[in-house]
Amino acid sequence: MNKLVGIYLFLGVFILSFSNCSDNDAMKLEVDRPEVVLSVENPQVEFNIIANSEWSINRPGLQLAFGPNTGSTEWYTITPVVGEGNAKITIEAKGESATNEVVLAIKSGSVYKQVVLKRK
Repeated sequence: MNKLVGIYLFLGVFILSFSNCSDNDAMKLEVDRPEVVLSVENPQVEFNIIANSEWSINRPGLQLAFGPNTGSTEWYTITPVVGEGNAKITIEAKGESATNEVVLAIKSGSVYKQVVLKRK
């Protein structure tokens, strides 16, 4: 089911990326790693957002927790989930979990990027 949700999210982000208007040409939103992998040996991973405006990270099931700028699911936490400008994003594994994979959607205005998060 998680893979199906990820596929639909990917398709939605992919379609929306082609509908950007010219007003977004001045908006900058990049990620330095298109994929991050959590494992027993590497229970914490990071990636960078490079932006010149406000941004947010979302995915179905991501709940705000531990304060206003941390998101949490059954198998990981992510900090921060909202911000402005450049930021280092930290993702930590929670407890024991089976292999899993999700697509994180990063949005700034109507510009979208994605990072695939895997747990092995």
